[in-house]
Amino acid sequence: MEIGKLIAIEPRAVWPHEALKFTPWLASQLDHLGEAIGDELELLSAETAVGPFSADIVARNQYGETVLIENQLAKSDHTHLGQIMTYLAGLEAKTIIWVSTRFQAEHVSAMRWLNDHTPPEFRFFAIELRVVRIGDSPAAPIFDIVVQPNAFEREIKARKTEALAKSDSRLRDFWTGYLERYPEDTKLGVKAWNVNNQWLPVAGGILVGTWIAKTCGVYVRGQSSVPIAAIAEQLANHRAQLEAMLGVPFTSAREKEWLLVQQGSSVVDPATWPQAIDWLHQRTHATVNALRQTLATVEESSI
Repeated sequence: MEIGKLIAIEPRAVWPHEALKFTPWLASQLDHLGEAIGDELELLSAETAVGPFSADIVARNQYGETVLIENQLAKSDHTHLGQIMTYLAGLEAKTIIWVSTRFQAEHVSAMRWLNDHTPPEFRFFAIELRVVRIGDSPAAPIFDIVVQPNAFEREIKARKTEALAKSDSRLRDFWTGYLERYPEDTKLGVKAWNVNNQWLPVAGGILVGTWIAKTCGVYVRGQSSVPIAAIAEQLANHRAQLEAMLGVPFTSAREKEWLLVQQGSSVVDPATWPQAIDWLHQRTHATVNALRQTLATVEESSI
């Protein structure tokens, strides 16, 4: 048996530019990063505005919590540590992942201090990125955890057990049934997660959300940190068109943070789930298509 030799590759040989090459690649590979820390991650936005600054990647985990990911193709520095503190406050993130090609000792100490001295719901990770290959094989990234929260693995297992017990797997079972009925909707971003809300990116910072609680429904909102007023202004000139296409008011007196709210039937009884899933699938696609048509019109008119 022939055994190859593992060769280290300079990360910048793979991604020449951090913001233009590495950040988009990492945003599309959050499953690998999530696997490294034992969590499931879903992209919400990249280069998210926080005041005059931009957070590299904002995601959410399987519990619906906001996750901040800050990356750099260089050794760790004070600038990125300061940015993390700024974004942490602006995005209300609970999990913070700092990816660097090499962590300096003082930054390792700082991340450990944060894990030791912040409330237990906050989790700070320092992850070093390596790139390797064997012979002529494609380059392979490796995420090495340098710092992680105390007893994190035990916490993840406990939280998964607690979440499953609390919901009796109801939410995950609903979304699993949804994808069994409409497997192609994984392309929209639907996942079999134990969550009430699914956020499906459309374009221009706009998300189509779906919810299940006592009833199911569909709505429109912005990406994390994008106020609903900004989305309403973006779509204002096409308000009447969207209302006609979807048959619901643009704004709701009851719901101040969502637009074009469409409420479906009860999902309390699992026997009603097939009908609810069919409705949710139809209304989700109708909303996504209406927004895409509207945004395409906006782009054409601006040319």
